[in-house]
Amino acid sequence: MRLPVLSIGSIEAFWSRHSKIVAAVLILLISILAFWLRAQQYVNVVRSGIGAVYPEAKLDELDPFFNYWVVEYLDEKGPLSWFELSASNPVTCIFWYPSCRSIYSSELPGHIYTVYLLYRLVKPLGISLWDLMSLTPPLLALLATIFIALAVNEAVNSKMGAVVASLIYALFFISREVAGFTVKYTFGLFTAPLVLWLHLRAFKRRSYIDFIIAALALAYSASTWTGIGLTAIPVYIALIITPIFIDLTQREAVKRLGIGFAIETLAPAAIMYTMPPYHGGRLVLVIA
Repeated sequence: MRLPVLSIGSIEAFWSRHSKIVAAVLILLISILAFWLRAQQYVNVVRSGIGAVYPEAKLDELDPFFNYWVVEYLDEKGPLSWFELSASNPVTCIFWYPSCRSIYSSELPGHIYTVYLLYRLVKPLGISLWDLMSLTPPLLALLATIFIALAVNEAVNSKMGAVVASLIYALFFISREVAGFTVKYTFGLFTAPLVLWLHLRAFKRRSYIDFIIAALALAYSASTWTGIGLTAIPVYIALIITPIFIDLTQREAVKRLGIGFAIETLAPAAIMYTMPPYHGGRLVLVIA
């Protein structure tokens, strides 16, 4: 029995017909690889038996423990108890004794409430908050790997480029994506490619709905980390260089892009103003 001979032409024909499916499968496998590599610290703690005796060993450094404490407080007292965590509340002295800290006015709420909502979903399944918060960074890395692929494909319209970009990212060692490091930076790494992908999508489609979605993603990113200025850079660069790439005589296109960019920049700024940590210089730095 003769085996079929593969030629460059047949490979190109196969890729042309099935590139979307093949790329999607490869990116999914690569994202799982990204999760697996970053989850090894959790796996080691559990396999060694340390996690059973000391579940707190599943987290590392002060910030993840602080975030754990706040989420646990919300779970016990209710989601609105966030606003009770002021400097006049003695419980806030636990991490800064003897001084107290107004947590709700100095800490961003996005990453806290994201973990809180996830915990409310998985708690009935018997998943502990220690396990959830330990595995949150690898899970966000999995999603970031997918969003990077989507952003690259949106930018250059290359399925293979998207696969390669996702693989390169999956193989990176980024400490804040390793199991146990649930901090604001972890969420920033996850939201940056998401914002970039949605921005490119809105820019190409020129749909107000897409600009609103991109604006909400940017606002969510701002609620999770103060590095939002870095995340927003592609938006501002696009705003500056857009006149180079479009026909300014096409008034409808210019109008739609102008309104779209206004939505994408002003809506997040308005939402950010509702967050006390952004009052003052930080908000000015982001929108300036």
